Amino acid sequence: MTRRLVTLAVLLAASLAWAGYLARPTSAPSPGATRVRVWDVDPARVTRILYRDELYEVALEPKRQGEETAYWLRETLYPVPAPADAKPAAPAKGAPAAKPPAPRSVETFRGNARAGQALEAIARLEAVRRVGPLAGLNAGEFGFPGDTRYVRLDLTGAQTPQRLELGVTTYGNDGRYVLDAAS
Repeated sequence: MTRRLVTLAVLLAASLAWAGYLARPTSAPSPGATRVRVWDVDPARVTRILYRDELYEVALEPKRQGEETAYWLRETLYPVPAPADAKPAAPAKGAPAAKPPAPRSVETFRGNARAGQALEAIARLEAVRRVGPLAGLNAGEFGFPGDTRYVRLDLTGAQTPQRLELGVTTYGNDGRYVLDAAS
């Protein structure tokens, strides 16, 4: 159980680190490439970072206690969805709409100093380059629209959370395409 939680915590940190228009490559950026600031938020304003995909939801929440900050991780596992070609049973007349599936399991545990470092890195997230608007491009090639895989940043004093939709991996698997819903 502990090994699975550590693995998922590492996956969360990796996924959140990749959440930019393109993640940092293992090699130097091409000449002329400029870094793009995706999020530039004071880490003290972050109340929660949420990563969600089809099967997992992982939340990183700082809890401030005086001068100290503890970082809590909550992992939620969801059931594997039915195959796309499976036909759901027709609902009875007048029956309420189907509810989303209940989680298989929910685990909460305290993070260490790396959780705080991940929060700071995500609050000041950079990308290698901006791809530009998707108008005129085939958004499906980049994995958009996709409402099931995203990273959300909840902030103190913000009316709405900041959200990045995660698309497919880039060529060479050095990063991931991400769409800022606000742009």
